[in-house]
Amino acid sequence: MGKVYDYIKSKISSGEKLHLTLIDPERVKDLDELGKLADNVVSAGTDGFLVGGSLAVTPEEVDLTIKFLRKHSLPVIIFPGNLNCLAPSADAVLFMVLMNSLDPYYLMHAQVLAAPIIAKYRLETLPTGYVVVDQDTAVAHVGRVYPILGINPK
Repeated sequence: MGKVYDYIKSKISSGEKLHLTLIDPERVKDLDELGKLADNVVSAGTDGFLVGGSLAVTPEEVDLTIKFLRKHSLPVIIFPGNLNCLAPSADAVLFMVLMNSLDPYYLMHAQVLAAPIIAKYRLETLPTGYVVVDQDTAVAHVGRVYPILGINPK
């Protein structure tokens, strides 16, 4: 696969658990605050960063956030809310399928549209099946997820 996949697999193979910190670039108000947060989670033992998740973020904001986080020498992986989260500065991207979506866009269209961009950026892909359990979230609404009955995450 690739460098990030090998990093994750080696940790799991040795019996370690992994912790990845999600950073939403839309919520980053200044780089000093992001720097303090990154320093704190690295000191606490995070194994890498996920960047993305928001629909109201620009590729430039994603790229700036990734470049800033790269100072810590940990993997930086895109957690895409959509194509706007793709950036060439990341190490990898979660190549996600929203498995309980009723919308073909999140089941296959987004991946088809993203594939040539990911190839152009030379991003490592990490195949990911994503299931939304909590129906009261933005991703559940936007992704038109089919409810998983009998599960109450609260």
